Parts: sequence; structure tokens; C-alpha cells
Amino acid sequence: MNLERAHGEIVDIMPEERVLTDQPMSEHTSFKTGGKADLLVLPASASQLKNALRLLYAYDVPYIVVGRGTNILVGDSGIRGAVVKIADAYDEISIKGDLLTAESGAALNSIVKAGHEHGLVGLEFLAGIPGSVGGAVVMNAGAYGGEVKQYIQHVEVINGAFEKKEIIAADLGLSYRTSNIQNSNKYITKAVFRLEKGNLEKAKGYMKELSKKRRDTQPLTSPSAGSIFKRPVGHYAGKLVEQAGLKGHTIGGASVSSKHAGFIINNGGATSKDIFTLINYIQDRVYSKEGVKLETEVKILGEF
Repeated sequence: MNLERAHGEIVDIMPEERVLTDQPMSEHTSFKTGGKADLLVLPASASQLKNALRLLYAYDVPYIVVGRGTNILVGDSGIRGAVVKIADAYDEISIKGDLLTAESGAALNSIVKAGHEHGLVGLEFLAGIPGSVGGAVVMNAGAYGGEVKQYIQHVEVINGAFEKKEIIAADLGLSYRTSNIQNSNKYITKAVFRLEKGNLEKAKGYMKELSKKRRDTQPLTSPSAGSIFKRPVGHYAGKLVEQAGLKGHTIGGASVSSKHAGFIINNGGATSKDIFTLINYIQDRVYSKEGVKLETEVKILGEF
């Protein structure tokens, strides 16, 4: 790995303030935990992303591409190599007819709002999910009966050969919280959604209902990464955790939320190890008591 040379050449293709060394990931994750990444790259365009990835590969620097950091747990010892974060700097949204095109760093709330500004509805279920467009497509994000796969038309990606390619929805392999993009060497740069003209007042009323439901049932005021576990077939993860007697269970500064047992929260001062240990404890306890193996929805990265 030649991190120094990769850093020097990446600075030649994008502003130096967007190429950071020894960057605490606690400042870039919704859990507010995580050690330092050797290098943090914040591309502002598809060309910057493509060239940064190409240079990291050329200098044998391992890299991880993330979105807004809302669905990851980074180890306390950080990440060796580079983190490429696609977020606010790469978040343009445009609309033509009933097609909404969003760069992969765009916030989900932003695309819902942009659709409404043009009289387009359909994505209201995404409002309140604190993630990015790229992450939402990769994970086929969904809530309250809606899923990304209902509206996505195609995506643009950078592939393993650092070329731009288009992939239509039918070839994305979208299913419950997964896609063909996940764990591949492809990275989404933009996504196109087909929406529909609709009753904006009704859509906004529905969003208010969902917002109230989230406030009433989820620990939105505490640092978390949303639902920790995928929904097991025939069960609800939060209910299984509660049935195992773990609601409110605490390890260090991390707790199972007393409001929703499917969430782990940082009570203040939690380490990633606290959260990771609690995840493992929950998995073991639920399997022992309920016979169900819980699989994490949150991605666990770096060194613990």
C-alpha cells in the first residue's frame, strides 16, 4: 500500500480540503463512534469518484465506499486505507417529466421534497430515513409497505474497470434489503426514479402520519444506525429482542432502546466495541431463547 503517493495524486484531481488524513469516523457516522480512517475522500462528481478509485487501486490502497454513514458501525481502531464518502458534495437532483434523477449522495428527504415541488409523489415512505440515494438503492430501502424497487428505473454505476455503466432496474436483483450491487465492485453514481402525478395534500398528510409514527415508536433523539437487524422470515426482529428480555439492556454506553427493541442507541460515550458486543449478545440470546438467527442490517467495518 502506498497511501502517501495515492493521497498526493488524488489532491491533484480534487480540492485538498476534500482529501483528509487521519479522519475520525465518529464525525461521519450516525452512531457517533469509530476510530480514524487513514484517508477520507469526499468526491464532488462522478469523474472525481472514478479517478479517486482508480488511483487508490493503482497504489494498492484498500478502500471502502460509504454514503452518509447512517447504516454502518466502524471499529474503534478505525479503517486502514481509504474511506470514500459520497454525500453532500455529490447530491444534485433534477426532474424531467415524471423522472427524478438524483446523484448518489442526495439525502432521501431531499428527493421526496424535490418530487413534491414538481407535483410528483410515491417516495413518501423514504422521508425520515436518514440515508443517501446510493445506499437506499443498494439496500433496497423501505418502510411502511414501500420499497425502492417499486420506483427505480435505472442506475448509473462505476464498475471494477472504472467505467461508467447503466443498469436497468430488472438487472439490479432488488429484494428485501439487498441487491446485486451489494458486495460487488460497482458503485452507484446516480439513480433514476419514475414517479407519478398525485394529490400532494394527501401525500403530505401521509408523510405527517409516518413522521408521527416514527417519533412515537423510534428513538430519534439518540445516536443510532436505525434498525440493527434484518427482519427474519416470519418474525419481527424488535419483537424477538423484546421477547428475549433485552429491551433496555445496556453494555457500556450502548443500550437496546426502551422505545423500540430493534434499535441500539449510543447513550453518550459509547464505543463501537460496546455496540458490537451488545449486537453479539443479542444475537446469542435471541438464538438461545427463540431459535432465530438475527442477521445485521448495519454494516460492520474496520478494526475493533
